[in-house]
Amino acid sequence: MDDLNKEYPAEDEGYIYKIEAKREPLAGVPEIVNYFIAARDNNASDIYFSVDECPVLKRHGKFYKLLESPFYRQEELKRLVYGILDKGQILQFEKQLDMELVYVSDHTGSIRINLYHAQDGIGAACRIIPRRIPEFQELGPKESLEKIAELDDGLVLITGEARSGKSTTLASIIEHININKRKVIITIEEIIEYHHANQSSLLDQRQVGVHTLDFTTAINAAIRSKADVIVLTDIQSKLALNLAMNAADAGTLVIAVMRTFGGSGEAIFRMLNFYTEAEQRYARFQLSRVLRSIIWQHLLPLKDFKGTVPAMEILHNTKKISELIRTNQLDKINKEVGKGNALGMQTMEQSFEFLKSVHELEENVSLAFRYGKYLLALL
Repeated sequence: MDDLNKEYPAEDEGYIYKIEAKREPLAGVPEIVNYFIAARDNNASDIYFSVDECPVLKRHGKFYKLLESPFYRQEELKRLVYGILDKGQILQFEKQLDMELVYVSDHTGSIRINLYHAQDGIGAACRIIPRRIPEFQELGPKESLEKIAELDDGLVLITGEARSGKSTTLASIIEHININKRKVIITIEEIIEYHHANQSSLLDQRQVGVHTLDFTTAINAAIRSKADVIVLTDIQSKLALNLAMNAADAGTLVIAVMRTFGGSGEAIFRMLNFYTEAEQRYARFQLSRVLRSIIWQHLLPLKDFKGTVPAMEILHNTKKISELIRTNQLDKINKEVGKGNALGMQTMEQSFEFLKSVHELEENVSLAFRYGKYLLALL
């Protein structure tokens, strides 16, 4: 059948196009599994389910409806979604009203599912996790990413908005360490998206709420177990950040993910903002000493929305940047990153200009920068 390059007229639906499934539905599997298969077959990044609507695929910023799919009423959609939940998960969802989980099968691969209740009934936003972990050259500057993966201690941050590819970059760094170094790696994850088999390293993945009560308990356990590498998929509290920095200070490599809307300077500001004014001076001192690198990224659409490419700002801590952190001159960090090309650094603007020279980006993508923050809009 035709793929997503074939677009059907949809004048009354605005930006939503229509496609057909590429294969006949499988028998003997939950009904929703066939939608996951259709999403993966069509290289979609997401699939959405809403009451009184047919499933909608998202690919590189465009939305597509499946032609053969029915519109699901409230009880029909509940039946569709509950088909892959066990009794405990159903009870949890009905009690908490929101739930996040990963569904895994040979047919679908890993699917990250966010379930929620809305005015008309339940809904689901499902992310299609790539089957293969990409290598560095597929993501960004290979040498800069290798430099980060070769670190033995300190704190590394991977930052960006939701759905900016942070989890994929994190998985690629973990897998590089796993294959090329002999380390004890413990990951502490909100939800396990990418599964890593032990290679040269010994790697244990722990999911909060399943294998551990919370991040801080798991971080303490990882520190006590003398892990060489600790991975955190979120830092949301001063306690978690304190534990991460103390572990990095003691010789552990800590790789953490943070959701941010700006560059390296904003990520540092957000971390320091956990602390009171009286605590700020010591927090800046400790962070300036343990910080090794920051990656800030965003996915840019290729021409005609045929794909995406990650734009990355990369900071490697230097004596000058460390001084700027200690003296709270965060607005000057972006300029220092821009001068550090020889050290493997680049600003988001420099990354954008490079990507424009090697890819055909969607014409209406624009970037504007000021003091390390940015505006990225599809105008």
